[in-house]
Amino acid sequence: GKYAGAVLVFSVGSEILYRVWCRVYQCLKSDPASGNKWELNEVIFSNSNLNKTNETTVDRIIHYINSAKRSINLAMYICTVNNIYEALMNAHQRGVQIRVVSCKSMTHSSGSQIQKLIGKGIEVRIDGSLDKLMHHKFCLIDVDWIENFPTKANLGYGKKLVDTPLDILKPIQIPKSGIILTGSMNWTMQAVTNNFDNIMVISNQYIIKQYQMEFQRIWFEFSAASN
Repeated sequence: GKYAGAVLVFSVGSEILYRVWCRVYQCLKSDPASGNKWELNEVIFSNSNLNKTNETTVDRIIHYINSAKRSINLAMYICTVNNIYEALMNAHQRGVQIRVVSCKSMTHSSGSQIQKLIGKGIEVRIDGSLDKLMHHKFCLIDVDWIENFPTKANLGYGKKLVDTPLDILKPIQIPKSGIILTGSMNWTMQAVTNNFDNIMVISNQYIIKQYQMEFQRIWFEFSAASN
């Protein structure tokens, strides 16, 4: 009796696990472009062997920039990496709308790529005060601009999404709701090669909406930069 009961429990449990696995597997196979059952979540660590690719951290950032189709909203305290500047300009040239907010104290610093973007006509806004720092470090890619901002945006997040394994060697499919790159890392050679820093890549709509609202709050508060 005990053995029969154990076998029955095992069989039922196995069936349940199998059905759950099948459901998850089908979700993972869902078309990323549908935007319903798929999230892109990645953490990039500089100066670490935890990354799952031979690409450098700079390559990884550029990989995402190169995947942009509609817009890039960059909030960056300082950026001194020329290759990132070139990737942003390439995106601009293929029709991607680029907006940048940065810190006045760093815009004209040595090696600043923000200053070069200004010189190329990219929209850049900076804080007019030196008594506080625009210390954000995030990049929104293909995230829709919030019309009639500021408004009480609907931050509801009703769809259940599942993580999907990301083959980072393949071309990136940006979800319809966009992605955000954020973390502790300034976009400098020191940060991407030597510091202990991180970048998270997130497509969670609830998180993205809050970052987009913060970007637009700063965008409308800051003044246009000039040479």
